[in-house]
Amino acid sequence: MLKYIENTTAGAIFVGGKLIPPGEGREVEVPEPAAPAPETESTQPDAHAELAKLLDQAIGLIVPALPTLSDEDLQKLQEIETAAKARKGVLEAVQDLRLARADAAMALQEAQKALDAAKAKLEGLAATVKPADRAAAEDEVADAEAALAEAQALVDEYSPPQQE
Repeated sequence: MLKYIENTTAGAIFVGGKLIPPGEGREVEVPEPAAPAPETESTQPDAHAELAKLLDQAIGLIVPALPTLSDEDLQKLQEIETAAKARKGVLEAVQDLRLARADAAMALQEAQKALDAAKAKLEGLAATVKPADRAAAEDEVADAEAALAEAQALVDEYSPPQQE
């Protein structure tokens, strides 16, 4: 796009590859102004800033707030803390929570597998089994369902609250 540029300074200036002496003007080719970037991230709260603000607090205030954070936020918080103050109490609490969540998820998977196996066993025996054997298989299914419920409760305990 051509634009008329006037040099009102005491020295020569260069615009668009053209020399414009003091007190003179020229039409020069200037690039189109770039369109402003859409505001996507600026409208969302800055999670990094919120985590940094949390880490500005005392350890006694940080640790109770950790269970409310998602796994991704815990990872970011751990990275920020490691790069900044690297407080042992904060880093250990984050690691302990992440391990507890992983253990709970594994327990849930194992309980689900046990329930699936017990149900498959019950279905396989359904047509040809004696009533006593069927009752034993039904008890095994009930035990597996109880274990699954306990594992789900453990996962729920270590999971951040769901936002609606």
